[in-house]
Amino acid sequence: MIAVPLGSLLVSSFMLTAAAGGPPRINIEATCRASEIELKKLFGNDTMVTIGGCVMQENAALEEMRKSWATFASADKASCIQPRNHMPSYVEWLTCLETQKEVRRIRSQERSSGATSKGTRN
Repeated sequence: MIAVPLGSLLVSSFMLTAAAGGPPRINIEATCRASEIELKKLFGNDTMVTIGGCVMQENAALEEMRKSWATFASADKASCIQPRNHMPSYVEWLTCLETQKEVRRIRSQERSSGATSKGTRN
């Protein structure tokens, strides 16, 4: 048996196309197959993970990303969507983008409330 690093396998098996108006396209079936293989290595064949369930989750995340794409900061897109460094996954990318967006909102809110409370002190 020939051992091939998972990262090399994933990068070579994905078709990634940068889409100007939306998230890049990836081969989610390849992502799900690779994910299932790795999970079975860790947890055995008793896992409830299925390729069909994974594909369904990836498609739902892709649709959400398409709807919200314009609301994500370019810096967050560049930071979160790095298929050559991490397993390409719409679920992972969406989670990262939503987290970054929420952190920005919280920081902005804290700055606003901090400026307000500083202005009212004697």
